Amino acid sequence: MPYYQIALFLHILGALGFFIAIGVFYIAVLGVRRAQTAQSIQIWTGAAAGVSRILFPISAVVLVVAGIYMVVTVWGEHAPWASVALIAFIVLAVGATFIQGRRMAALGQSAAGQPENALVAGALQAQAHDAVTWVSVNASAAFAIGIVYLMTLKPDAFGSVIALLFALLVGLGFGLLTQGQPAAIPALAPEQRHYTVE
Repeated sequence: MPYYQIALFLHILGALGFFIAIGVFYIAVLGVRRAQTAQSIQIWTGAAAGVSRILFPISAVVLVVAGIYMVVTVWGEHAPWASVALIAFIVLAVGATFIQGRRMAALGQSAAGQPENALVAGALQAQAHDAVTWVSVNASAAFAIGIVYLMTLKPDAFGSVIALLFALLVGLGFGLLTQGQPAAIPALAPEQRHYTVE
């Protein structure tokens, strides 16, 4: 049987699922930063939780297992970029889970403790605009693109590390420059507050 081709297919399939998860999570982070009600935050954090619990881990396991198989059976020491990419991916998956995943889950819990139509203000607003989450999600996206660069251009070990560091710095820099400040929410008339849903 064409085991390598099957592993390659699963590897690509896992990568597609992983990038879909990154995209959904990124949009969810953008959503909570623009949310004006606690209900809206719950919707976005729920979407992030869904990909974190299901799509993200399944895609990661498929991608890593298939990648390890290809490294061990075919690539070996002749493809140092493959080993660097696998290690980088594991670091990325663990970091994203423990930094972004936990913070978004905590935000969802905070929003759940508020009335659905409650405006996002005070501590909840500060949590929704958490700089660590925003910088981290941008760094993760850039780092993932760096891994794709390794898989495409196949540099040596040193070049692979440099490429990943460059991608990480670009993601961190973009996140730091664009984190901004929580937008002020205009006051609503009492009769409007009962019907405000984002």
